[in-house]
Amino acid sequence: MGQLWTFLTHLHSIAGPSITLLYPLYASIRAIESPSKVDDEQWLAYWILYSFLTLVEMVAEPVLCWIPIWYQMKVALVAWLVLPQFRGASFIYERFVREQIRRFGGGSGAAISPVAGASPKNKRVSARKNQTLPLSRRFLMMIRISDPRRLSTSPRK
Repeated sequence: MGQLWTFLTHLHSIAGPSITLLYPLYASIRAIESPSKVDDEQWLAYWILYSFLTLVEMVAEPVLCWIPIWYQMKVALVAWLVLPQFRGASFIYERFVREQIRRFGGGSGAAISPVAGASPKNKRVSARKNQTLPLSRRFLMMIRISDPRRLSTSPRK
């Protein structure tokens, strides 16, 4: 009986990483390889929310350590986000995150339109997809443009 109790008390050390990292990693790889874009949206939303939860947890750790069942609550929340029967990550992203991006992010609608949606903007974005610059090149151009030294008209000393 003692060995069973020891196993049950340490089950969370196996279940937590399996639910939060191993299964999502496996499902993300399968989603990338599948032709459907709906599952891509689910797993991108999951990784966004998991990253946010991890950041909040790091900042609020002094407070969370006083909540005795925090880890179990976190595992239950992440299980709801992960399990395909619930599609919790897509639900949270659609209901809350996307609204905040629209409200505070400004940005163009094409950047936040649904992956599998049938909006006309998606067709225009996918038509231009082959004409866009690689991400690293766009990033360097953005840095070059936003560099205050390039905008000043006075000579360098």
